[in-house]
Amino acid sequence: RRSTGSYELTEEQLANLRKLEVFTYVWFFVLGASAGSFLNVVIYRLPAGRRLVGRSMCPGCDQQIALRDNIPILGWLRLRGRCRECGVRISVRYPLVEAAIGGWFALLLAGELLSGGGNLPVRTPNMYAGVVWIIWYTKWDLIGIFFFHCFLGCVVFAAALIQWDGHPLPRRLT
Repeated sequence: RRSTGSYELTEEQLANLRKLEVFTYVWFFVLGASAGSFLNVVIYRLPAGRRLVGRSMCPGCDQQIALRDNIPILGWLRLRGRCRECGVRISVRYPLVEAAIGGWFALLLAGELLSGGGNLPVRTPNMYAGVVWIIWYTKWDLIGIFFFHCFLGCVVFAAALIQWDGHPLPRRLT
């Protein structure tokens, strides 16, 4: 038995708590990688004046990318960075953006949500922290701040990459 504050937890309970934490980190990373996948669409299509909705297409042969190949990070790895139809190379930037945004979501999860808001200057930190108290016993104000920071980070990241590519920032983004 180990003591965690005023509670005594068995080794089995501690192991289950760690599994829940790992599951939560993985879930938020996947959520962020999915947001990163959409961010790739924004970065590519918005400066070109194209619609943001619609299926992804190969830049070489204009074939639609199959849903099984459009899974963030894994789809690119499974295809070894090439189009299934024509074999043209697909930039490594796509999975890197997805991984970066997934990492951003996981970092914010640790720094904001699981700390109980301990790093936020205008909010009194929660008395209890950790995955059970913050995620599964929802603190909606803290989750709202978390998602605002996720969104803000995505917008800044997209703007930076659009400018990196040499395009002016579209008005819709600013």
